[in-house]
Amino acid sequence: PQLAQAGDQLLLLNDSYLNFYEQDGTLAAARQHTYGNVMLQTAGDYGLLYENGGTHFRLETPAKLRYEKTLNDQIVFGRVSRNGMAAIITGAEDCACRLYVFNSKGQQIYARDCVERISELAFHADETGCYAVRIETENGVMKSVVNSYDFSSADTIWSSQPLDMVAISVYNT
Repeated sequence: PQLAQAGDQLLLLNDSYLNFYEQDGTLAAARQHTYGNVMLQTAGDYGLLYENGGTHFRLETPAKLRYEKTLNDQIVFGRVSRNGMAAIITGAEDCACRLYVFNSKGQQIYARDCVERISELAFHADETGCYAVRIETENGVMKSVVNSYDFSSADTIWSSQPLDMVAISVYNT
């Protein structure tokens, strides 16, 4: 099982259900899912469920299921923003990976074919773009590179120099 907070509710994800609990322990909602290897990410009032290695994902709030989508490629991981934007990283046959971004209504607002595999992602504070981390090796040493993308452009805003560390988590404060 996975536990996470969305707004003022506790979300409990198991193999069959996503349960929403009030602060006093009252079960507010229970929604069934059929995802294999299901994962949960939360931010703000939103919960993103995705099928790691599968093709399905959905966006939830305590009030309702916002939308559910199916992609052509297998999902590697997903992230959700405070305002319900969902970033989904998939594998691909013709590039290292793909980045898809959907708004809280389920409309795709951005897609990017990546030449390097993205290992982690965080939204910009204003949610108009994101920071994407990739891992590379230099002389046998693993290093992280951060790229900043704007959802209104195909160009990279900036890229960091290789950092002497492996970034396993990235977030914007």
